[in-house]
Amino acid sequence: MATLYRKYRPQCFKEVVGQNHIKIALEYELKTNQLAHSYLFCGPRAVGKTTLARVLAKSLNCLNRQPGDAEPCNECVACKSISAGNAIDMIEIDAASHTGVDNVRENIIAGARISPSSLAYKIFIIDEVHMLSTAAFNALLKIMEEPPAFVVFILCTTEVHKIPSTIISRCQRFDFKKISVTDIVRKLEFVLKAEGISADKEVLESIARYSGGHMRDAESALGQVISLSEMPATGGLLTITKDQAELVIPKNDLEQAVTLLEFLAARDAANAIRLINSVLDDGFDLKVFWIDVIEITRQMMIIKINPELIAGLGVDLGETLTAKILKIVDRVSVDWLIKALKKILEAKNSFKDDVFQQLPLEIAVIEIADAQIIHKNIVHEEVLPEKKEYVNVSLESEPKNIEKPTIVASASFLNDWPRVMAVLKERHPALFFAFRLSKPREIEDNKLSLVFKHKIHRDRIAEQDVKQKIENILEEIYNRKMFLETILDETIDLDSNEEKNVLSSADQAIDDVLKNFGGRIVG
Repeated sequence: MATLYRKYRPQCFKEVVGQNHIKIALEYELKTNQLAHSYLFCGPRAVGKTTLARVLAKSLNCLNRQPGDAEPCNECVACKSISAGNAIDMIEIDAASHTGVDNVRENIIAGARISPSSLAYKIFIIDEVHMLSTAAFNALLKIMEEPPAFVVFILCTTEVHKIPSTIISRCQRFDFKKISVTDIVRKLEFVLKAEGISADKEVLESIARYSGGHMRDAESALGQVISLSEMPATGGLLTITKDQAELVIPKNDLEQAVTLLEFLAARDAANAIRLINSVLDDGFDLKVFWIDVIEITRQMMIIKINPELIAGLGVDLGETLTAKILKIVDRVSVDWLIKALKKILEAKNSFKDDVFQQLPLEIAVIEIADAQIIHKNIVHEEVLPEKKEYVNVSLESEPKNIEKPTIVASASFLNDWPRVMAVLKERHPALFFAFRLSKPREIEDNKLSLVFKHKIHRDRIAEQDVKQKIENILEEIYNRKMFLETILDETIDLDSNEEKNVLSSADQAIDDVLKNFGGRIVG
């Protein structure tokens, strides 16, 4: 059985995950027939360099590709031979195994002078090109500067700094990036659907974070998890559980870091210390773990200053961790986050490779947890709320014999609006920040008009999947099918309550940052 990353290797541009900035440029060159003779694909491992080189080779030689189109057909003889790896006019060379100048002369320079036998272009894909010797690079200079019209070079490397500038100057350079958690999860979902397997999104996000932005690593890890999973006795879909995934995927540093911050926000120093020692016992590098804690605390501070910045958080961490982080953000203030960051940074600088390397962390969490009590009288009450129960809003608690009116009157509708806000905050906290700065209008023909003062908030809620989530909540609360319409009105008066709270908290947050770290506002 083929490994997943080979079985589901992209065969056209639209199947390549991420790297949109590169795909758009290459597609434009193919559509306009403005092709370069040498390309340099550089970037981290397992992010699609060789894959995209093969797709480009197929597009250049596809017999059915129409003018103005960039995608290969994957059906013609040329596409099939390249996909199968037996096209004699596409020469793929591993530079790590052929480093010498003689190999370059025999395999590349001599071959480039011979016209292709079956394809329109003779393609040379040189992988790990940085491994070539200095003499080999020098031998390539002339042929790369003035190659025959039917030759295209595609150089792939993970260490572009080792390639001579004379080679780089002869190429069209493309820098690949690590693939985001969101994009990796989307690809893993596609693979599981094709394999007839189901898994929780939390499991896929753990695999994506574990892969570190490398798609091949993510697909390999998923294959390991699948091999350890058992088909249910009753039949049906194979389901991957979190316990099964953890046999292959160790607990993620980021998950542990978020859990630690949850304990600190709850003033639970005992469990925080227990977690630090558990992390050490599980073999985690405490220095790396503490850097993750610093990074997440920093992001929480930035979100607290400007909630609109949460949009970029999900790309790095995934929806599950984002939701947990936003709950912590609601419970603390920027003042607390700044003090926590100072203590965490002090602990990081105190790291030593001795028997009790966790001691600086233990002291830090005790000070952070106690600081919430010691400074209770001077910290804003919103930061240190009294312990309270969070009530889940449920329709089952309502009397079922009460019928909702067919048409919701304005006053009745507004009375239940706080329940809509509460349910949205509980289920989709990432959307709540944008939704709260809006104002509902009259309902007409089962359509609710929601007015926003700022375009960025309107655009976020107007996304189709987001509207569907909100419409589902409205249907639950008001017991009728409702459709959401988003309107932009910069002159609208939001009664200043939410808007003033958000803006004043942001202003106070900026003052806190300036007061604690020094500096001044310019411009």
